[in-house]
Order: sequence, then structure tokens, then C-alpha cells
Amino acid sequence: MMRRPQLQLSSLTGARVREALWFRRAFAVFGAPVPGSQGSEIESGERLPFYGAHRRMKAMNQVDGAWWLTFFDDAYADLHLATDTAESRARRDATADFIVDALALQPGDRVLDQCCGVGRMACALARRGLSVVGVDFIDGYIERARAAARSEGVAGRCTFQVGDAHEFVPDEACDAVINWYTSFGYSADDDANARMLRAGHDSLKPGGRFLLDHTSLPFVLSNFRESIVQRRTLPNGEEVFVVQEPGLHFAPRMFRTRWTFVHPDGRKDVRWSEHRAYMPEELMGLLERAGFVSVGLFGAIDRSPFVRDSPRCILTARRPESGTSHG
Repeated sequence: MMRRPQLQLSSLTGARVREALWFRRAFAVFGAPVPGSQGSEIESGERLPFYGAHRRMKAMNQVDGAWWLTFFDDAYADLHLATDTAESRARRDATADFIVDALALQPGDRVLDQCCGVGRMACALARRGLSVVGVDFIDGYIERARAAARSEGVAGRCTFQVGDAHEFVPDEACDAVINWYTSFGYSADDDANARMLRAGHDSLKPGGRFLLDHTSLPFVLSNFRESIVQRRTLPNGEEVFVVQEPGLHFAPRMFRTRWTFVHPDGRKDVRWSEHRAYMPEELMGLLERAGFVSVGLFGAIDRSPFVRDSPRCILTARRPESGTSHG
């Protein structure tokens, strides 16, 4: 069988040239084989392997700029935020232990949980003796968080408020602020995203610590899958298949994902999400420009150093002992 010719940069024009160049640079930085080089190649007519299926690209370009206003609802919470299995509880406890250790927290310290969702991490931290303030823009999530705190016996150490984490600064300064599991970077505008970091900075006491957990772009580039299928169980026992079809859009550089919830009766709930595809050094720069110092980087909750195959990009930082707020 005749082999198809390899795709050369000279055969590309415009946006595709920029895409291929960025693709090669990103892989070169982290030492991964570059398609078209020895050990890996792109053939004419094939997709860049992490780009996402071509049939989805037109729809991906039309994602609503405020997609989160409709994406996060009770259906999403039931499938992804409120799961209660032995595995999810163990994972939550391990994460809470990591946060306490990484931020050197002590019982009685005050913590702000930006984009707290239904309060699972806030309650886990409260069980460790911390005083937690959680903020989220969804009223229903805040009600669920308050109910969870009562159920877990930590209502006296948790306060939940409806608000925009881009702007929210509690009345009393905190010892630490956390932003967990890619709750940052929902806009293509870096300045808009940085507002959340500045709000976190201004929520801290001088010397207070900040923790940001984000998608690891190098990991995604090295391990990209065009579809991810999971089976989830709703509180009523109904099993739902969740299909994620991600793609990486280059102008601007955004992860855009089509989610399909498939119910047993065949009903399909389709929705889209997107977030900024930051390299680790870009996140470090954003934190420094927001006023933080002593920026550190982990690759997982076992405190391992960040490498190309690290599953997460976890950054820690500190508000200086002296300095002004952004208010």
C-alpha cells in the first residue's frame, strides 16, 4: 500500500501554520515526540491528535461566552460534584490532607474556598478544624453546601455565600484561599481570569497562602483522547453515561468540550464547557502579576514535582507580608 505523504509546514497556511508551530513548540518544551519528527508523524489530511474531531469545531467556535451560567446545574452536580462512594470519599480526604499540608494550615485557621460548588471540599477542611468560607454563584449549590455542612456536623465552622469569585472578598481576612479543580480560567481574556486571582490575594492576611489547581496542559498534550466515556449513578439509582469530547482551539488557546449525558431511556442532554489552556509558567506569571510571591508547583496531591506527565498543575503562592490590595 502506498504511504500517504507527511504533512509539512510548507503545505499549511494561516491559522493552521500557527497551530502546528505552537504544537511543535509545546511538545519540544516538555520533551515529547513531535508529530512529523522521528518516532511520530502527522500524515496529510489527518488531524493534529489533540485538536479534537473536525466535525465539532464549528460548534466549538460558537460556545456561549458565559457558558458557565447554564452549564452548572443540579444535573451536573448530581453526576460530578455530589458522588458519595468509598473511592470518592477517600479521594476527597486525601485532597483535604494535601491542602492542609501544602498550605501549612492549623486548626482554627480561616480558609476561603473560591467556587466551592456543593461544599464537599469545604466540609472536608472543616472536619480538620478549619473555619471555611465558601463562595459560589449558583444559589442551589450554596443551599446544598449548607445542607452538607449540617449533615456532616460542621455547620458551625462553615459559612457559604452566593457571590462571584472574581469579585468576592470576605469581611474578615483569611489565612488561606483555595481554588480547586479547574475553577479558574473560564474566559479567553487573561485579564478577566486574573480578577479571580486578585480577589484571592485581597482576601488574604499578609503572609497568607493561596492554592490553585488547574488542568495540566502538558499531560493533555501527551495523553489526548478524543472521547472519554464514564458511567455515573444518580442519587435515584439511575445510571447515566457521560461522554466528554474535548478539543483544543488555538485562537485563543482554549479547551472546549462537548458533554453528552445519555440516560437509560435514550434522552440526551448536550452542553459545552471551555477553559483557558495555560502552560504552568503562564499560570505562575499570572499569580506573580496578581501580587503573589514564593510561587511553587506540584504535579499531584502526593506533592511530587511537576513533570510533563503530571496529572494536575497545582500551584501554591503567598501574599507578601507588606503591600496593598487591588481594591
